[in-house]
Amino acid sequence: NSSNTWANVTVDVGSENPNWTSSPNSPDWGNITGLEFKLAWSTSDAANLTLKIDDLHFGKYVSLFAVAAFDIIFYFSVDAFIAFFLNWAIYGILLLMFTMMLGGKAGSLTRFFVVIGHVFIITTLYLLINTLLFSTLPQITAETFQEKWLSNWAFQLGYHLDFTFKAWMAVLFAIAIHSLSKVTWIKAAVISAIASILGFFFTLAVL
Repeated sequence: NSSNTWANVTVDVGSENPNWTSSPNSPDWGNITGLEFKLAWSTSDAANLTLKIDDLHFGKYVSLFAVAAFDIIFYFSVDAFIAFFLNWAIYGILLLMFTMMLGGKAGSLTRFFVVIGHVFIITTLYLLINTLLFSTLPQITAETFQEKWLSNWAFQLGYHLDFTFKAWMAVLFAIAIHSLSKVTWIKAAVISAIASILGFFFTLAVL
């Protein structure tokens, strides 16, 4: 006996299945109006069971990625592109504002934002690693998310990787602010910490 057990069962019907035997009473698979399941258990396994069916397909199953791979890649590419520039603008403005508030001199705005933009290049590395990690995760349903993903090493690593990269960015921000505005390391660290925390909440609200 087991609970929360999920399985993928594919039944090939029609002429594409070499073991399929047609007869005059064979149904027209283009006009299915109902489906009946007959389940049988041995007496020793009899219990109060619930059967849940997810992703029931008629015809040849083709994954969403196979059907719309270009659309999916295009959507996520545009989303990542927009997120990059929004983050750049949000963090850049916050860093500039707190640098000036604490007596620092930002100098050329163009140079300031270009340097901060270079820090965000590490997000490309983060997205690449995260994509590779999540590509190893198994397929899930809403019911199996906790069972198959939350305990998976790739999901756990990807989750903690986000905080690691944010901390790395905060360190690079501090180095950039110290170099650009000539403030002390303590002030640079304070500016970076405040801007990073506020930037995190701003991006949550915007993205």
